[in-house]
Amino acid sequence: MNKQPLLIALTGLPGAGKSTSAKVIGRMIEMMGRKVAQCSIGKPLYDVQRQAYARMGTELEIGQQDGELLNFFGAHIRKIRPPFMMEDFARRCRYLYLLGHDTIVCDDARPIDLQRLQLLGFKIVEIKAPDDLRRARKLSRADATIGDDQHITEKGEVSIHASVHVVNDKGFDDLDNMLREVVVKWSSQPATSKDQIEWITDRDAAIHDLVGEATAYISERYVEERHQIGAAVLCQDGSITFGLHLEAGVGRASICAEAMALGRALELKHTTPQLIVAVRHPKPSEEGNPRVVPPCGLCRELLLDYNLKMKAILHNGLSHSIVEVASLLPAKYVPSKWKQAT
Repeated sequence: MNKQPLLIALTGLPGAGKSTSAKVIGRMIEMMGRKVAQCSIGKPLYDVQRQAYARMGTELEIGQQDGELLNFFGAHIRKIRPPFMMEDFARRCRYLYLLGHDTIVCDDARPIDLQRLQLLGFKIVEIKAPDDLRRARKLSRADATIGDDQHITEKGEVSIHASVHVVNDKGFDDLDNMLREVVVKWSSQPATSKDQIEWITDRDAAIHDLVGEATAYISERYVEERHQIGAAVLCQDGSITFGLHLEAGVGRASICAEAMALGRALELKHTTPQLIVAVRHPKPSEEGNPRVVPPCGLCRELLLDYNLKMKAILHNGLSHSIVEVASLLPAKYVPSKWKQAT
């Protein structure tokens, strides 16, 4: 059972120290026995950036960004569908809480997002630094291009939303001490009201949403005797990957949807698959709606090869439940040809 959630969002201009502060806060809270997840509002932008660079046959270094490209994508996504960024963020937060994370730390809140974050129960911390120091830090990141401090997403009123203001203009020890005071205060009073955080604590709703995403995926792609099952894998960072069942003329050559979804999850590299759900679409001759089905024996073996703590959503005819895949495979084969997953 998760603890009452602690939701913290850091805001400030690039180079102020949001990411560093988020890591410090996360470490402190973990030492208090909580399970912390970092969740960025801008993750869709980073995903598109990664795909764009991959399409060009190159890639950014770990932690490196293309600031101009992110400014471009951010402005257009918010223009095309203004609610999308926050809707996607809230969805990932809800899934992270479902996975057992009772503390969510957002390290990239922009002024345009602060009012919505407060409505979601987030406590806002503004990280500030003198402009010359902040710009020097920004340049030291050696990004592919530098983002614009005057970009539309960086503008707006912060002070009226932030309840804590931290001036990051000295050394790491000073920053550590200032943030410790914030963490000690807020960890004893994680949320303001039960109603305000119901959106993230409703476990059944989160499971229903994940099943719904897998159902929509296979419903859009179902082809009789070709694609009958769709699977969704929820990863450690809140990402979701999907997989489509591939039926073959030679039965042994068929590929399960769970394997396809797992492969896509492993492509992400910097996260770990945690939870899977598979949904079977009925044939035209069958009555009923798409339904959750358990992974087959081969899929159970495969899933546990990559995460021994992997879980699956099952349905007993009345309600959904989350079970450990290992409990569905009590005598798993232990391969000797590679290091066992943990």
